Amino acid sequence: MITKDLIKMVIEEQINRILEREEGIKRDLLDIVWKSIKLKEVVVISGVRRSGKSTLLLQTLKNLIKTEKGGNILYVNFEDERLDGFSLDDFNLLWESFLELNDPKGKVYLFLDEIQEVDKWEKWVSRMYELEDVKIFITGSNARLLSSEISTLLTGRNITYTLNTFSFSEVCKPKNIYDTRERAAIHRDLGRYFEYGGFPEIYLKKDKTLLGHYIRDIINRDIISRYKIKNTKLFNEFVRYVISCYGRYITFGKLKGVFNLGSVNTVKKYLGFLEEAYLVFSVENYSSSLAEIVKSPRKIFAADHALADYFSIKSSENIGHRIENIVFLQLKRRQNTIPEMNIYYWKGSRHGEVDFLIKEGLKVKELIQVCRDIEDPETKKREIKALLEAMREFKLKQGLVITEDKEGEEKMKSKGKSYTVKFVPLWKWFLLV
Repeated sequence: MITKDLIKMVIEEQINRILEREEGIKRDLLDIVWKSIKLKEVVVISGVRRSGKSTLLLQTLKNLIKTEKGGNILYVNFEDERLDGFSLDDFNLLWESFLELNDPKGKVYLFLDEIQEVDKWEKWVSRMYELEDVKIFITGSNARLLSSEISTLLTGRNITYTLNTFSFSEVCKPKNIYDTRERAAIHRDLGRYFEYGGFPEIYLKKDKTLLGHYIRDIINRDIISRYKIKNTKLFNEFVRYVISCYGRYITFGKLKGVFNLGSVNTVKKYLGFLEEAYLVFSVENYSSSLAEIVKSPRKIFAADHALADYFSIKSSENIGHRIENIVFLQLKRRQNTIPEMNIYYWKGSRHGEVDFLIKEGLKVKELIQVCRDIEDPETKKREIKALLEAMREFKLKQGLVITEDKEGEEKMKSKGKSYTVKFVPLWKWFLLV
């Protein structure tokens, strides 16, 4: 039973516990979140489980404490088992308990971690937003729950960001990339990033055994229990298959056949569950025809390449897909500062393919090929031919090829016009571009 005494104990224990934690590696999103501190809007941070949302809240919270706002901070993690059964009515007890414990003066900062655990939470948040002098930060691990609840009562009163796993630029911060020792350290860090991926605890502890625990938590807590999936064995097989397809194309029809599912709608529903839990992302083919977009295969990317490789039979052969997945996630991170940005792949009329087409609003802004080894003449010819075709179609003078280690640029002519193809190593693209 939720009582005021229990809530007071949880409040005091949780704030003490989180303040004892080290801040860890500074997240790039921290500066963006901190800029919103003076705005009235509710800040919503969503992302895959274990991506570091609580740590981001901690970093924001400690910034506040440095400005002497310590007594005005309420932090609650709703995954605490002592709060099982916490309901909408219990929020009033939470607020009363906090006021009795702290007697805050001025604005109060609320940090509500994994709030999707509480049904109808948005009603209380909306009421607090309107009636009290508060600044509210929210985290959650399910896009559908957050977006559907926010759209009902918080439309126009929230700023939403997505926190992905570590980017390479977060874990590698060289002082001088042109120093030989620094360059060697960069390549060591990149090797570690390739092997362990970007989940913070896994990267820092170098312990990939945690990946199995993560996937079970995401599947069972964020999907199966929430959507009451009955055939759990089939669904687990579906998840592992889709994740192992990262960097490749899938179609609803093929997935329906592989798993003998009753309809394409079931496939769409299952895939939607994975995307809502931020476990995978699907990228559509760019086309001016909606019918062409709908019927084209989708390209699958994973929340983390190490997580995806954990389920791949031949992970050693996935290096090219791994690099492409890393690039995709970095492009996704850009959407926090460029919300009108969309990511597609592109296939031309001559069957050429460009890995990423970046569109901002109505304009195509960038074309990116990802190729581990561009030294093979046939590979280079194929990749650049498709890039040039796309540059002609979208009237762009420059295209980008991200490689494992090649750097430079080449001037080329096509159909009487001049174009530039830039080659950038993956590590440098992360750190400088």
